[in-house]
Amino acid sequence: MFGVLVGAVVFGQISDSFGRKLATLISTFGTFVGWLLVAQSRDLFQFTATRSIVGFFTGGAISVVNVYIMENIPKKHRMWINMAITWSPNMPLLAFIAWASHSWDWFAYYNAFFCIPALLFCYFFVHESPRWLIQKGRLEEARHFLTTQLSISDHHHLIDDEFEKVLLTEYEVRNNLAIKLHLKIKIQLSKNNNVSLSILQIALQQNRKKGQYSYYHLFSTYRLMLTSIVLAFSYCSTSIINYGILFNLEKLSGSIYWNSVYTGLMRYACNLTFGYADLKFHRVGRKFVHTSGLVVVLISLAVVISAYYFEMNHELNMVITILILLASSMTSQIYIADGIVANELFPTPIRNLGYSFVQLWNRVGVIFSPIVFYLTDYWIALPYCVMLGMALIDTFAFECLLPETKGKPLVEHMPPRHERIFGKFQKNYRSPNFFLY
Repeated sequence: MFGVLVGAVVFGQISDSFGRKLATLISTFGTFVGWLLVAQSRDLFQFTATRSIVGFFTGGAISVVNVYIMENIPKKHRMWINMAITWSPNMPLLAFIAWASHSWDWFAYYNAFFCIPALLFCYFFVHESPRWLIQKGRLEEARHFLTTQLSISDHHHLIDDEFEKVLLTEYEVRNNLAIKLHLKIKIQLSKNNNVSLSILQIALQQNRKKGQYSYYHLFSTYRLMLTSIVLAFSYCSTSIINYGILFNLEKLSGSIYWNSVYTGLMRYACNLTFGYADLKFHRVGRKFVHTSGLVVVLISLAVVISAYYFEMNHELNMVITILILLASSMTSQIYIADGIVANELFPTPIRNLGYSFVQLWNRVGVIFSPIVFYLTDYWIALPYCVMLGMALIDTFAFECLLPETKGKPLVEHMPPRHERIFGKFQKNYRSPNFFLY
């Protein structure tokens, strides 16, 4: 899991610097090679090392693919497409493959095999994100891919008329800043021949670096900082609930394989239901999907805790199993709502960085999820009490601190300099003979 955590961070930077497609190709190919190495492991150390390699590239793929999807679908269809194309249907399939493999090495080979069609499809049929191309100033390539996309889909009414205008605006804004900067340099040189060359070089260098962003930009304004913290906590707490339950399925009654199948089917049924509701009903927004899932989790955990508190766990054994699986199932739509909101609130220049950051905390939650169940040494229901508390905090933080983003266009620009926490001191700064941008 440490590999997944590091991969999410590294590929977020790669994607925003070198493109979504290249990052996806590298991560998919790395996952393919990693699974082949896993199958060849001869001892526990080799197995752990090769699984870390798989985790590294898998974490990268998860961080990049979701951002790519969000940047290429119309705002009206973001929720239901993410609900339909998700990992929930993979749980029954994965349980079947694990059952049919009979050994861990053949299970690794099967996983490697499934990477091949994904790699070929990505290489031959997936184009670079037009939003990323425009953000990098590669306007003609973006126009070409947009034209190809529209001609293939033949659904022009699904594409927002303002989509290309927004991209063009991003390019024009960045280009105009560069033009203004060079004009100022010429004016200052004409007025004063003694203008320090080093100051001009610094100004030019700063302008060239305007499009270079890193993780600290996620905290450059109070709004971005709040968004990052709330979504990071939501991902972390949801992973503690989800994986804490999944890692302890053997403690529930029934087969671990069938419990995985039931969980996957329950998740996908909930996903399709809420995806349809989001498409058909205007009031069903991101907050409704997120909070409704948490409400079911809270009720399920509260009933389970009560059953243990009143020592009715033996009589309600099957009910407890169903409620715990239901709580795990509802985390799927919470993950999806978090991912969509993250992509809709983080600006294009740092969108993949922002999504990778919250995915990092997703993996932190996965790492701590088994540790929570050590609390059963004190009381068998204490892990569920911790989960209940975290779900309550997540519910109120998401509802009160984040805006509703349904129907809103993706944010294209970074916040202006006067809103930035770390850049305010530069707002009115003047060099001896030159205004620095």
